[in-house]
Amino acid sequence: MLAAATATGSFASAAGTRADYVERVEPICKAANTANAGVLQGVKDEVARGHLKQAAPAVLRAARGLERVIGRLAPVPRPPADSRRLTRWLGYAKNGDRLLWKMGRSLRAERKGSVQAMANELVREAKRANAVVVGFDFDYCRLNPARFV
Repeated sequence: MLAAATATGSFASAAGTRADYVERVEPICKAANTANAGVLQGVKDEVARGHLKQAAPAVLRAARGLERVIGRLAPVPRPPADSRRLTRWLGYAKNGDRLLWKMGRSLRAERKGSVQAMANELVREAKRANAVVVGFDFDYCRLNPARFV
């Protein structure tokens, strides 16, 4: 009985509170935002000018960066009360990453119409993700669709 209580207690302290979670993940997101700050700069203009193939590498780099961030966020212990909410949030982020990969491939293949549809879907996914974690007061871990489209 004592071993079970100790194991439960250590898990609870590892998961902590919502504030503990935010404290753990914000530096991960901040580092990623700083590292990827200029990755998508100019992509929108390239697409508007019809230079789709030139825009593709930047979008694919952004997708790779988001994939890495999700990989670093996924193992962070979640507060038990927010576990489902954070799982949904990461699911929306993964959908956004999937869309970025598709968008990059569509840009490379010069399929502008499908790129615009994916950009719209990406904005919706980011809004859904942010709505799920609105009470977390994230600064850097909020998905900012303006960076992607």
